Amino acid sequence: SNIPASYKHTRKSLLLAEMTGNKDLIRKLNSNLGTFFTYLEDYDEALKYYELALNGFSDVEPSITKARILTNLGYLHMENKDYDKALELLDESLPILEKAKITELLNEIYLAYGAVYFHNKSLDKAFYYFEKANSYYSSSNNSMNKALSFYGLGISHLSVDNFKASSEFLYL
Repeated sequence: SNIPASYKHTRKSLLLAEMTGNKDLIRKLNSNLGTFFTYLEDYDEALKYYELALNGFSDVEPSITKARILTNLGYLHMENKDYDKALELLDESLPILEKAKITELLNEIYLAYGAVYFHNKSLDKAFYYFEKANSYYSSSNNSMNKALSFYGLGISHLSVDNFKASSEFLYL
């Protein structure tokens, strides 16, 4: 596996970016490290790098990159069962993404909202956001997001003992 080498090269790149003061690259590399640790399911380490990436933005800078980082942070806080913080970050990200109208990113944030509300036992809201995510899959090229929206709807229906509806999404 190339995981140790990838980490080593990214850290080295980050050090060079910091030495040269390249703020955009510092944000990007910290975000990449956040994603790296998310895939390894080391959520505390991922949070650390995403927070560093987020700190590279001004408070009033409504960029799409910032919104993506906020969405990722929201997801990580959900994984750590801090649902209030997750929703706070998603709420900050959503207006930026809705204004940008990028289907892929809207799909991702609606999936994140659905997951937070599902874990928080707010099933009406979970259904709402999984349905919103599902409505975007046909115009999205991301088959993973389609699968995640189907899964979210399936487990939501399953959690309220609606087996017929859940089987439509989970193919039981």
